[in-house]
This record gives sequence, structure tokens and C-alpha cells, in this order.
Amino acid sequence: MSYTVGRHTFKVGADVALLTVRDISPIDNRGEIFGSARRGFTGLANFIDDFTGAGGSIDKVFGSPVTLPFLATYAPYVQDTWHLRQNLSIDLGLRYEYQSTLENSLQFPAVDTRLGIGLGGTTIFRASSRASSRGTKIISRQGWAWPITPHLWSRFFGHDKTVIRAGYGIFYDQLFTNILDNTATSSPNAVQDTINAGGGRGVPNASGVLAGFPSTASPTGSVSTIASNLRNPLTHQWNLDIQRELPGNFILTVRMLEPAASGSLVNQDFKPRHRPV
Repeated sequence: MSYTVGRHTFKVGADVALLTVRDISPIDNRGEIFGSARRGFTGLANFIDDFTGAGGSIDKVFGSPVTLPFLATYAPYVQDTWHLRQNLSIDLGLRYEYQSTLENSLQFPAVDTRLGIGLGGTTIFRASSRASSRGTKIISRQGWAWPITPHLWSRFFGHDKTVIRAGYGIFYDQLFTNILDNTATSSPNAVQDTINAGGGRGVPNASGVLAGFPSTASPTGSVSTIASNLRNPLTHQWNLDIQRELPGNFILTVRMLEPAASGSLVNQDFKPRHRPV
């Protein structure tokens, strides 16, 4: 909705976005039997006799390959276009954004890094309805446009043939579902069990062993997740452009854009592998 009074044109509105995604991750929650042909038995013979064969293995992932992330964004805003002069206007805007947290569609959405990393009996995973407190923020928008009149360097700028524009804005990036998929397919949301065959014909009754696999979390299982206090990356952006009408109905535009980002997403290994120099 917009309303004009005097030299001001006010605009009030809201953006509402509801994003639903169905992601399927490449994990085998039905289990696999890897057979081998060794010690006088072919791979087919081991399969028929329900052996893995020496060097074979049985593994199964306990967890769902399907994730259903949901992202809700509610962003009301207000804007004022102030016509200072006939050829000079300034835009001032304010925008409030709320974003829900993608990871909360999982049973264990995040890790609380304040409790320390490692095994020592500390529960570091959070199964709450709020994996991150990063949801709300206020965003500023400003801009102005100035069509130069002949009274200022008219020989260079021409008669109403040049426009100078400038702007400044604050922008927040969103998390993407690939991060969620990595969390969904790692411990403790997904647990993998593996049995490696020894000598002889390997593991007998392989299909029965697979059917009776226990879903036991391993203390050495890999974890790929987010910090519970994760914040959205922030970007400040300035821009300036000069547009000049040239003979022959051509237009020349020179533009400068300067972003400054902070809080970018990074991967951090909490258990780095030390390598000899």
C-alpha cells in the first residue's frame, strides 16, 4: 500500500515466503551385503549359500533418507520516497525479517559448542524446537537519484541527460538445505553399523545378520552439524552509478559496487587430525 502527501510517498507492505522441500539423501537404510569370490568359491556361490565371502562386509544405516525442511520468512517493511527537489529524491526504508530454522525439522538439529566437544559424558546434541536463535533482524535500505540539470556543469552532463544514483543496504543470507542434509545423514540422526568378514567364506547367514542389525550409536561416528547459536551471514552493500545519454540513442553507465561481508559460513573440524611436518 502506498500513500502520497506533500513531497513524501510512503509505502508499507510485507513479504511472506513459505518454502517446503523434499530432499532425498543417498544413504542405504535397507542395508547392503558386499560379497567376494575367494578360497575356491565364486561370488555367485557365496550369494546362493548366504555367505559374504572372505573380505566381504555387511552394513546398514539407521536413519531416514528423506528430510522435509520448512523455511518460513515474514518480512514487513516501510519506505518513504522524499522528493526534495524536482530532480532529486531520496528513498529511506526499514525492513524487519523473521526466518525460521531449517535444522529444526531433525530430531537432533544442532550441537551446543558451549558444552565442549568430545566424549566425557557430556550431552552436546540438542533436540529442542529451536536449534538457533538467529531468526530476527532489522534491515536498513537507503538510496537516492539525482538527474543533473544544466545548471551544474551542463556542458559535461548535458541537458537532463545524466542521472547519478547511489544506495546502501543491509542484507542477510539464508542457510541452504545441503547443510541440513549433511546433518540428517550423520550421527546421531543417522547411525551406520558395519561388519567386516574375516577368513574362510566370511560371514555365514549374511541376510539374517543384516535383518538383526542393532541400531547402536558409535562413540566414534562422524558428526556433521551446525552450532546451536549459528547466525545468518551479514552483508553491507554500497553502490554508485552514473548514467549518461550519448548521441545516437546510446547510454553509457559506469557503476561501482562495494560489498562488505561478515559472519560467513565456514566448516570447522573440532577433532583435527595432526599430521607430522
